[in-house]
Amino acid sequence: MVFPHWGSNYRWANAGQTSIAHDMIDAGADLILGHGAHMLQEVEFYRGRWIVYSLGNFMFNTRGRYGRNGAPPFSLLASLIHTESDDDIGDVDRTLRLYPTVTDNLQTGFQSRAVNEQEFRRVERLLTARSPSQDEFRSRVATARDELGWYLEMEVAR
Repeated sequence: MVFPHWGSNYRWANAGQTSIAHDMIDAGADLILGHGAHMLQEVEFYRGRWIVYSLGNFMFNTRGRYGRNGAPPFSLLASLIHTESDDDIGDVDRTLRLYPTVTDNLQTGFQSRAVNEQEFRRVERLLTARSPSQDEFRSRVATARDELGWYLEMEVAR
């Protein structure tokens, strides 16, 4: 797993990120979880591997930057789940869950929170529309809700 700090603040992923991400997958990375752009960015399925270009902010003490930059006010929390496989050879299945959060301090009063269902559907539509691999995104990403909130779920290759 690779965790690069990259991208332009409050902007969608750029061509340089895409080129580097593809090079990292081609070199053997199984999963890329980017950060540093202060907003969620595209999610791509490339050569059987997932690239999350930016998780966004967890907490960041600024106000108004999402609105000033025309950026969606959302970020993602990532949970990588390892479970024993059902096969007889003891493999481990890996699943990535991405929990969207609202991180615009003007909206939350500096209290980041999980998205509600309407906000979740907006995040889902944004990520689907912006994904360089829209068909793969639609067919490989499940959505559900648990005790932590709404999430996007995808299988991570072994």
